[in-house]
Amino acid sequence: MQTPSSSETQDERRQLTPRALIKRTLQIARRALLYWPALAVAATLGVAAFFVVPKVIPPVYESGTVLLYREVIQADTLLGSNSTPSESKRARNMRLREMLLSRSNLKPIIEKYGLYAKTVESQGMVEALEEMRRNTKCQVGEGDTVTITFQGQGAQQVFDVTKALADSMVEQARKYRAEEAESTQSFLQAQLETTAKELKAQEQALAKFLALHPEFALETTMGPTTTGAAVRASRVDATAAAGGTSRPSDPVTTLQRHAERLRRRIKEADSPGTAPAPAPEPARLDPASEAAIQSAESSVAR
Repeated sequence: MQTPSSSETQDERRQLTPRALIKRTLQIARRALLYWPALAVAATLGVAAFFVVPKVIPPVYESGTVLLYREVIQADTLLGSNSTPSESKRARNMRLREMLLSRSNLKPIIEKYGLYAKTVESQGMVEALEEMRRNTKCQVGEGDTVTITFQGQGAQQVFDVTKALADSMVEQARKYRAEEAESTQSFLQAQLETTAKELKAQEQALAKFLALHPEFALETTMGPTTTGAAVRASRVDATAAAGGTSRPSDPVTTLQRHAERLRRRIKEADSPGTAPAPAPEPARLDPASEAAIQSAESSVAR
């Protein structure tokens, strides 16, 4: 139940005209002027704080950069199955982060730009390094990017320090890749020497075999894929090789011996009363070899 006074107040508010509203506003302003000293003090303190606080508490500047890591040639491509498992991108980025925030990397930057001079004088370089680590952020992840940010009290100084941090990371990554490339090169050089020794041993074994079997040396020499071992074997006299010595022979002599061997086999096969000795089927000669044999036989007949 409303009282008569409250109902009258609500009626007055409903019937408030613009003139009455202006009058009410002026009344409030007159009452506020009674407290003008307090308002003046508050305004003065606000203006003073606007100019004094930045000098008492200097602003904090922040600078950042993003680096993209890219490998030109991966070790897996060069080494193949012989390569060790490569580190993941996250492990690589964490390694770069540890290298960036290491003492050996941050100390030269602090000394060059004179950072945290009061801390160095009062508490030493160790505390200055910890303070710089708190102001330096290195964000890494699963990708190929690394984000570096640094906070300080001078705009130009923050920019220079951030640039120095980025350059140091690039240089350390370059040195690491150079060391890895040297180790890969050493491994490939060792593999090359081992393969060369194995190839030389195989060529020597092939040369000995072809020296004992000149017919295979003839076919190999006349073929389209002539190897160095076959050429050397074609110049070895079978009779001298059996006696432990070797002497060079010309191709005509080799062809003559080969033709004589073929004639002997034909006579043994045609002679009655003797069973032909089992022998492997001779390999077919290519046209170039047959032409060489015919030329040698004609030269011998003359």
